[in-house]
Amino acid sequence: MTSVVAPAKDQPTSQQEGRFKESFPGVSTLPLDEVKARRYGETEKGEVNRGTFVRVDYSGDLEQAVNGQIDYDWSVGYALLAMAAYFDRDTVSLPGIAKYFRALNDRAWSDANRMMRFQNMRGGKVRVGAVAMPDSDYFSPEKGDALYAFEVALALEKLRMDRLKALHSLADATDDFQAQDFIESEMSVQAGLVKELGDRACELKRVGTGHGVFHFDERIDSL
Repeated sequence: MTSVVAPAKDQPTSQQEGRFKESFPGVSTLPLDEVKARRYGETEKGEVNRGTFVRVDYSGDLEQAVNGQIDYDWSVGYALLAMAAYFDRDTVSLPGIAKYFRALNDRAWSDANRMMRFQNMRGGKVRVGAVAMPDSDYFSPEKGDALYAFEVALALEKLRMDRLKALHSLADATDDFQAQDFIESEMSVQAGLVKELGDRACELKRVGTGHGVFHFDERIDSL
């Protein structure tokens, strides 16, 4: 720790071109050596749009993986939107299921936006990649369309859980406790969604592909 004596009034102190000076008004003790060694708060002139002011111990591998998660969440949302459009067709006409998948689409895109805010908060750079084109039809001769679509949605959300676990492992490897806390909160919510979709798939498997799907659609529309 470096002892800092408050300067006289005729010797004003400030940050000059982003670099710390040796003393600060009203501060008696400050670890200046450590601050300068880590270059906290230091930016060069003209680097406002090129560098980052806020990055602290944020690994490049984790930054890249978060960008991959952002792309995955956008792709999941796109697939769920395609499912909603399928069930809204006049030849399918299951409006309750269409409404449910639209809500899941909103949720997936909220997930992506939350990941983007986290990336910016940590001083990373968001790089949005291409979004995969989803299927347009969701029908299986053995399972029908409702059960098949819910099983696809369940698989997508279970894969998201696996990806979050991989992100957590990266954060753990670099002792990034803030990232671990953020990812753990995401995993807690994700586990609830996986359970919900698993319950829906189980219900549809029980009712089969006939009249029971119509009643399932009415019930899910009222939730």
